[in-house]
Amino acid sequence: MHRRALLLTIDVVTGHPVLALGLLLVSGLLLGTLIARIGGPRMLGYVVAGIVFSPDLLGPRVGLVLDGWTDILVTAMLGLIAYLIGGSITVDQMRRVGKLVLAGAAGEVTGAVVVVALGLWGLIVLTGSQADATGFKMAAMLGAIAAATDPAATVAVLHQYRARGVFSQTLLGVVAVDDAFGLIAYTLIATAVLGGGASEAGGPLMALWEILGAVLLGASSAVLAGFAGAKLTQRDLVQVLLIGAILLALGASERVHVSPLLAVMVFGFTLRAIHRRDGEKWFAPIESLEELAIAVLFTLAGAHFLVGELLPLGPIVLAYVACRAAGKMLGAGVSLTAVGAPRRVARWFGMGLVPQGGVAIGLAMAASAAPALESIGHRLVTVVLIATVLNELIGPILTRLALQRVGEIGDKRPRSRP
Repeated sequence: MHRRALLLTIDVVTGHPVLALGLLLVSGLLLGTLIARIGGPRMLGYVVAGIVFSPDLLGPRVGLVLDGWTDILVTAMLGLIAYLIGGSITVDQMRRVGKLVLAGAAGEVTGAVVVVALGLWGLIVLTGSQADATGFKMAAMLGAIAAATDPAATVAVLHQYRARGVFSQTLLGVVAVDDAFGLIAYTLIATAVLGGGASEAGGPLMALWEILGAVLLGASSAVLAGFAGAKLTQRDLVQVLLIGAILLALGASERVHVSPLLAVMVFGFTLRAIHRRDGEKWFAPIESLEELAIAVLFTLAGAHFLVGELLPLGPIVLAYVACRAAGKMLGAGVSLTAVGAPRRVARWFGMGLVPQGGVAIGLAMAASAAPALESIGHRLVTVVLIATVLNELIGPILTRLALQRVGEIGDKRPRSRP
């Protein structure tokens, strides 16, 4: 009976991507809820559900064709997250964080990008696997993606162990601005490596336009959205306005050849700066969609997973994880030492930035859609997906170890009863 029901489901879904996507999301929700009940991260359920419907498993059987429509959906979901990243940073916050936070964020992002890109390119050359322009582009883009972290995982560890002190406060500040720094790094590298507007014009001026144009477009979008929604009080209407404005900013960015994600991040930052007293009005409607965005990104990333490439890509995954951790430790250590941070803080700081989450997955999905990476897009997503799961597992352990080393770990909070 169950087998007949499964076959009927497959027959109904086959050839209908919308139905297949619905099956994908519902399966992800069920698995995510189950894993969360036993103490695991919900995103792992999303990933597993996606893998079940990947091209090597049930994907072809249920008609889940990923070409053509997933790029648009991924761009939209990543746009929502970029808007929230921009809105999470306030002008007052930037004034308070001080040189330790800014130096730490700049250092760990730069370190991760450089060490991962160079390390993976060296591995590709040594192994002789795609030691050409495509291999270089893959190494560079993995370096760009390595900058992103998962602030929620780090904050959860700090909260769980009642961490207090210079190290903990600096770490909180860095994770608050890290994704913004990482997004800027990704934009710069993607512009240089993957081309787009810069390559078409063949000069650095167009690369500069891709960045500055995104800032201008994002800021003007915030002004227009604020003006259009000044009289709106219903949350659902504000939500419609914001989603429409985000999509308009993404689309306009593509038309004028500027960075879409940077434009939307600036959109969120500017809107927060202009309407500081109405933050709840302008960001709560999109915050309620954050879990949906993460679920879509993780399940679709899982659906791009290549089971057959798991073993061949193993060395690249391990190198990515190791180089990323080393890069963050080295970069943060050098930059914090340069601005006079305590030695124990500079030495162990990067260990608190190993977790990696939805932003990395979204960036990998966006990069894989670039024409320059068309032949290796699935491999890029597979590497980042596996590495993200590993980083989410080992990251909290390393954060706790760092807190122990600097002597800022307090009493563990007791588990609350269900």
